[in-house]
Amino acid sequence: MNGISGKKTNLETLTNVNISNFVKIEADYRHFWKLGLHSGLASRVYAGVGIPYSYSQVLPYIRQFTSGGPNSIRAWRLRTLGPGSFKDSSATAQAFPDQTGDMKLEGNLEYRFDLLRMFGGSVNLKGATFLDMGNIWMIRKDSTRPGSEFRFNQLYHDLAMGTGAGLRLDFSFFLVRLDWGIPLKVPYFTGNKNGWYVSEWDLKDSRWRRENIIWNIAIGYPF
Repeated sequence: MNGISGKKTNLETLTNVNISNFVKIEADYRHFWKLGLHSGLASRVYAGVGIPYSYSQVLPYIRQFTSGGPNSIRAWRLRTLGPGSFKDSSATAQAFPDQTGDMKLEGNLEYRFDLLRMFGGSVNLKGATFLDMGNIWMIRKDSTRPGSEFRFNQLYHDLAMGTGAGLRLDFSFFLVRLDWGIPLKVPYFTGNKNGWYVSEWDLKDSRWRRENIIWNIAIGYPF
């Protein structure tokens, strides 16, 4: 439309509708190893980036990336992690977390094993231990969220890491999953320059456990 009209008319002005212009690329690689009859190792590496162009300055909300939750980094609640080293500590964020970003990197490693069969073998109780890492970032600097933009020299510092364990009730036709996660490395932790959080663990403190140990309930495997 710009070309035909000599840059006087574009599709947005012609239709009077806001149109999002962006390119989004995602890559997801998974590998599974069978370790004997009753255990296995599952891994996933994920990368995604979205770039707005033309008249668009940001990605559409539903196309933005989020981190945390039962299918991501399980030591953080959904939409509470990132972007980058930014942490929203406002009262609104505590009640309605909603952090999003333009790009996402994530890696997961999970050891899965059988525990026992129940109800005559119709239900299989399984266990798992896992390690999750990653984060989301903004492509452009956001003055309202300092530290949110992606910088290659800050990549290691911005990576969040969490570990934990879980139980799965496998009914053959569907699976109910319960995971609990605890942070190992926190991108916004200022106790040391690398962000390792293990020194802050205080499992005897009920308040600390309530704020740092995250429970996730979901249907199906995380990947």
